[in-house]
Amino acid sequence: MHFFIRPGRQVPTTQQWINRVVRNAPFGAAYFGAAVLPFAVAALAFAAHRRRRAAAWLAIGAVYVGGVFWLTRSINIPINDAVAGWNAASPPADWAALRERWNEANLLRTVAAGLAFAGAVVMRGCRLR
Repeated sequence: MHFFIRPGRQVPTTQQWINRVVRNAPFGAAYFGAAVLPFAVAALAFAAHRRRRAAAWLAIGAVYVGGVFWLTRSINIPINDAVAGWNAASPPADWAALRERWNEANLLRTVAAGLAFAGAVVMRGCRLR
């Protein structure tokens, strides 16, 4: 999703609202749960001596953590924090560059989340030992 597609003055207002709304327990459970769950499934598979299945779930977890969690923490959250301090009536001169960087990172996060989800769906029907 491109949250920063609005012109100048609307960017900070929209992003500040999103930042306030998204910080809640259901979102946190989904976001952090998606990062932990593949590793938990991998541990269970490893304990059941299903090494290939465990390796596949480790790969799914690595894609999610690297592509979603890490990008969010290293790029999107710092930009969100910067936007939180902006005056909506006069955003900084480089707001468009920050918007582009945020959108690029969000696209990569979306692709990584999609790949991790697709991997989990494939694993549902896979009979790896």
